[in-house]
Amino acid sequence: MGAAATAVSTIQVRARSELRENSAAVMSASQAGILFTINDSGNDAVLFALDTAGNDRGAWHVRGARNMDWEAAGLGPCGPRAGGADAPGDARPQPGSRAAGQCLYIGDVGDNAGSRPTRVIYRLPEPRALAPGTMGTVTAERLEFRYADRPHDVEGLWVGGDGTIWLITKRRLRAPEGPDRRALIFALDAGVWNHPDSVATARLADSIPVVPGSAPGRMITDAALSHDGKRIAFRTYTEVFVFDADSATGRVVSPLASAVCNITGLRERQGEGITWLGTSGRLLLTSEGNGSPMHIITCESPGGAPQRPN
Repeated sequence: MGAAATAVSTIQVRARSELRENSAAVMSASQAGILFTINDSGNDAVLFALDTAGNDRGAWHVRGARNMDWEAAGLGPCGPRAGGADAPGDARPQPGSRAAGQCLYIGDVGDNAGSRPTRVIYRLPEPRALAPGTMGTVTAERLEFRYADRPHDVEGLWVGGDGTIWLITKRRLRAPEGPDRRALIFALDAGVWNHPDSVATARLADSIPVVPGSAPGRMITDAALSHDGKRIAFRTYTEVFVFDADSATGRVVSPLASAVCNITGLRERQGEGITWLGTSGRLLLTSEGNGSPMHIITCESPGGAPQRPN
């Protein structure tokens, strides 16, 4: 399970009472110290913002969305709007910059029973943080998709610099023969947004050498791409795994994790979200439950160097 995470800081969360789950974490690339999060199933379609001191920084009803089981979120280029038109206003992407023209991607991808034939991803321009207690409204585009093989329960989503959406399976996958399967990675190409009336197909693209269910708490509950696109972190209830990534696409390129951290010492109520804390090389973790604290950790490589994005 790796060495224990180091340089741990605990952040007391003073969010509005409606934030019950804190099921994902996305650090803004353009608003210093601002992160976005969501509730999962059984809650309204609302996006929340916090700052890294744990304070409420506003919330937004997401027009055009439904929260069946929101479990994942990521940051990526806005790209063309559904139907091929450019993204409006300051949502228009700027080549070579993850800080400008970024959109939030919200994954309605939870499926505990593995029975839902299609799932949905919403995309919306990143809103500006608000004063505590403020409620706004944003409008999202909607992408319906299916997996190429069968339904999967997914809680980790990230978006590459070219707009590729990546999804990683959460739970144990039993093989017909032999040992359980590794966590599978599916991909949706950026062009799927050009066909809003069609159901896209997420292709099986890769896997990582993490076998869900092979150790206590080893189920993947979130994923985060570093702001330079060169590192991807996956979290379970008990561990963090860091892999090298292709900065252009967000694809995992390393056959083995460059760092593995044991986070059982944090005693999270139910660890859910992970995001990179700017360019510091540190990671911020969230947990379910009203008022559950967030944690900032350093996950060091076996040689003792933190996983610092360039």
